Amino acid sequence: MTNRKLNSGYIALIATLIISFVLTSSILSVSLLGYQSRSNLLDRELKIKSFYFALGCLDQAILRTVQSPGWQPPSSEFLSDDSVNCYVKRLGRDGQEVTFYIQSVARKSVTNLKAVFDEVNFRIISLEELSDFSDL
Repeated sequence: MTNRKLNSGYIALIATLIISFVLTSSILSVSLLGYQSRSNLLDRELKIKSFYFALGCLDQAILRTVQSPGWQPPSSEFLSDDSVNCYVKRLGRDGQEVTFYIQSVARKSVTNLKAVFDEVNFRIISLEELSDFSDL
């Protein structure tokens, strides 16, 4: 009889340990999921910031090209803000078309734009985002 009472205490202890392990695991997974979603939102926000800063950089590069047709981009950063830098990586001319290769960096988020601009009609012919500028 006394042996039976000792076994029931052992089973209760093991059951308590298993339940506490399951609860701790579920709480940790939910908290890590919240942390990961915050990180994804921050990455998305930085990508959007980088993209729109690249568009602003493109506008400035077009303005400078229209104001002085022989303009060449600087070798260092073209525009910068608190945590965003923008570079005109390359500027190519083909008749009345000017091709801009713009890179904007917001922390670890990078946007690479290739834009073709018509100098005569003052309009953007094409605008595309590239994964990288390895083809330059």
